[in-house]
Amino acid sequence: MSRIIAFANQKGGVAKTTTTINLGAALAERGKKVLLVDADPQANLTVGIGLDPLELKTTITHILSEDNKPLSEAIHETEIENLQVVPSDIELADIEFSLVNRLTRESILKSAITPELCKQYDYILLDAPPNLGMLTINVLVAANEVVIPVTTHFYALQGLTTLLARLELIQKKINPRLKITGILATRHNPRTNLGKEVIEAIQNFGPPVFKTVINEAIRVAEAPAVGKTIIDYYPKGVSAEQYRQLAEEIDG
Repeated sequence: MSRIIAFANQKGGVAKTTTTINLGAALAERGKKVLLVDADPQANLTVGIGLDPLELKTTITHILSEDNKPLSEAIHETEIENLQVVPSDIELADIEFSLVNRLTRESILKSAITPELCKQYDYILLDAPPNLGMLTINVLVAANEVVIPVTTHFYALQGLTTLLARLELIQKKINPRLKITGILATRHNPRTNLGKEVIEAIQNFGPPVFKTVINEAIRVAEAPAVGKTIIDYYPKGVSAEQYRQLAEEIDG
């Protein structure tokens, strides 16, 4: 059965989508069957993996627009072996508003991830929007694990307490099987004392912290512009190796 892992943080710019894509590619490189799910109306994961949302007939929008529609109907191939994707598009933003008035609104994505789908993949990685809205709640209810990317920048820790409190509430009220796999330090500048201080501060929040730290890197920013993961774009670089290390931590 799949490990269903959400990537969530209400702050933008924390490399949440970048981590989802590149971890997925690193796991696929290890021979794991991986499904990426873009649950963000910005569709950055979709574009970053090399797809054009405007050219797609089926996306996660079509799945969440109706009850009891399986996620398998929106799966697309990528150029990477063992890696497939459920893309997003801008119309997903309208769906989020409609979710508020629907029964079982928190678990529509969970219902779409069928047992049959879980048998096909080792990992299903869910990229949540950078907020704590209904789409993010759907992602956290569908997942059984969550990874929290946090930049090692000045404002990084703002909101982390709020996010952890929201996760605890979801664990108690809706999804008791949800666990925090770890907090991941991202966009780190190893030459600054601030980055080191933020990493030290993260250790005090309670949840596990990954040993892997993802450094800020130009090539990581360049890769999605050409629709590639860092594993494909610059496979021998430091960043690719860091995501491989993260994959090893998660995959054991």
